[in-house]
Amino acid sequence: MNAFKSVYGDLLQSFIKYKRGLGYKFKTEEYKYLEIDRFFSSCGEISIGITQELAEKWATRRPNESDGSRYSRVHYLLKFAQYLNDIGHPSYIPKHPATYKSTFTPYIFTRQGMDKILRASDVLGSSNYKETCGDAAPAVLSLKPA
Repeated sequence: MNAFKSVYGDLLQSFIKYKRGLGYKFKTEEYKYLEIDRFFSSCGEISIGITQELAEKWATRRPNESDGSRYSRVHYLLKFAQYLNDIGHPSYIPKHPATYKSTFTPYIFTRQGMDKILRASDVLGSSNYKETCGDAAPAVLSLKPA
């Protein structure tokens, strides 16, 4: 992929090449860095060196963005800024946003609840499936005790 167009384009490509040289596949990350490159272009960056103002602008929460997505987005910029510093281009290294916590709450079924679900699925049988899928329907596994 050679779609990097900002003043950081060559450095982003060398960063990706460096990471791949370390054994990382870096495919998904390449798309993330393409997004960062577009951001740099849209901000009109003309000199190398990430400023605090630019990093804070990147880290600003987007509408409907989850904490996890924001954390990840800032992380990519942080890693690139570290790389820039390592190769001699002084850059501001942003701090990660406060660690995010998942809001997912699992629902644990009771044994009785699972029994009700399985009994209800056994009553359905495979006839309902055959009506919509024709003869290719798989056999229904019965979970009733023998």
